[in-house]
Amino acid sequence: MSNLKALYQSHGYSFGAVKELVLPSGLNATVRSGVGQDSVNAARMADGDPALTYPALMATLATINGQKFAMEAYLEMPKDDFDALIMALAPAEEKNVESSPALEK
Repeated sequence: MSNLKALYQSHGYSFGAVKELVLPSGLNATVRSGVGQDSVNAARMADGDPALTYPALMATLATINGQKFAMEAYLEMPKDDFDALIMALAPAEEKNVESSPALEK
């Protein structure tokens, strides 16, 4: 374990924590808290296209009903579900909780 990871853990940060959500469609989603490497991997998947950043993060960190999906699959999901996953992945300062359609379990 790196010294930096140990520092975060000593301050109560839980690596790999999971958020569980019920999407507006009724499907269950889980979103794992990521680390820097997840962001790097998502950026590589997005291949420089900022519009693909969130679908790439979804492919890296999320499951739907226990299944992982490719980045391209998330582009085909209903917009309400897509937006709910974005809210689950967005940094706290970007969230507007009142407009979130997802219901945390």
